[in-house]
Amino acid sequence: MRFTVGGGVEWDDFIRETTKIGCTGVECLAGIPGTVGAAPVQNIGAYGQEAKDSITKIFAIDFETGAKIELKKDECDFSYRHSIFNSSARERYFIYKVEFVLRKGQIESELYGSLESYLNSKQIESRDPETLANAVRAVRDSKLPDPKDFASSGSFFKNIYVDESEVKSLDERGIPHHGTKVNTGWLIENVGLKGKDFYGFKISEKASLVLINESGKSYADLEKAISEISKIVEEKFGFKLEQEPNVIEG
Repeated sequence: MRFTVGGGVEWDDFIRETTKIGCTGVECLAGIPGTVGAAPVQNIGAYGQEAKDSITKIFAIDFETGAKIELKKDECDFSYRHSIFNSSARERYFIYKVEFVLRKGQIESELYGSLESYLNSKQIESRDPETLANAVRAVRDSKLPDPKDFASSGSFFKNIYVDESEVKSLDERGIPHHGTKVNTGWLIENVGLKGKDFYGFKISEKASLVLINESGKSYADLEKAISEISKIVEEKFGFKLEQEPNVIEG
């Protein structure tokens, strides 16, 4: 089924409407704050799904020419947390509409471990889109601090991708991964940083990918926190952390 959705529509409202009628493709992205127009910028993703998997076309205004344009999926250079909208064409386009293609049915691939564990713990056997979307919201609510209550931008560090040839080494070292994606939160937790404070920025006790600003006073404080956390993880596991939020220069 084809959906053309206004950029200002709340992302989770779009999820609720499509899962209600049994469409699969974006149900694991439930509960992510923001709008439909913002979703392609970072190519939002969670629990094995990414926005790019269902996006077919972007409708945007080109600030350089003032013209309305249409960009096909393959023109957007989508990859993990990446698109032209946050890289080569950053701040060039205003996305006012996005086209998605979803299908009726349910996820056929293996679910992420934490999501599968939640469903099993609640003895939920159904894997229909609406059930999964509600489960994802429940898991997110249990792990991620509400930005209304805590100064946080959500997951601060990206998960790490490795080459296929490195997967065997991950297994030998006991490092959790989903295919070639390494669980960065596990790395941070297993160097003993969960709940620790760095220059006023605290690593969440519920989700190690999340930084909460408790008393940080400047971006310089944040930079020092990122540097120290990254150094500790790299010395222990050999992986270099990369932040997820974009830096807006004033």
